[in-house]
Amino acid sequence: MPFVIWAGVIFFASSDSGSSEHTSRFIRPLLEWIFWSASAETIDLIHLLIRKAAHLTEYGILGVLGIRAVRGLSGATRLASVGLAVLAVLIVASSDEFNQSFNPARTSSVWDVALDVLGGLIGATLYILIFGRSDRKV
Repeated sequence: MPFVIWAGVIFFASSDSGSSEHTSRFIRPLLEWIFWSASAETIDLIHLLIRKAAHLTEYGILGVLGIRAVRGLSGATRLASVGLAVLAVLIVASSDEFNQSFNPARTSSVWDVALDVLGGLIGATLYILIFGRSDRKV
């Protein structure tokens, strides 16, 4: 259930309210205050990097929740658990980007799907490395 709830949070964040135009309303003034001498182009780049880091983070969390969802499968090895979790992340990320393609305030990109899957893989792998050492199964 936590995986499904977090996927819902991701879908909500990919609505118009999560667009660059809306997030720049509060992120940009903060960046301009922190980096007061930076050019507009630099502020735009930092904003983009923050948004991409958010992709990695939100899908990293989804990867962790995916591992937790599949860890109880009978006979699932660590590698199989990571594979299933990343497959679930891929499905959510692809669906999310497809959904964004219908929203004029958002852009849809296969590169964002790749970034999302990378985040999920990192999250799932970190979970296994930190919590999955006690036995062969997750």
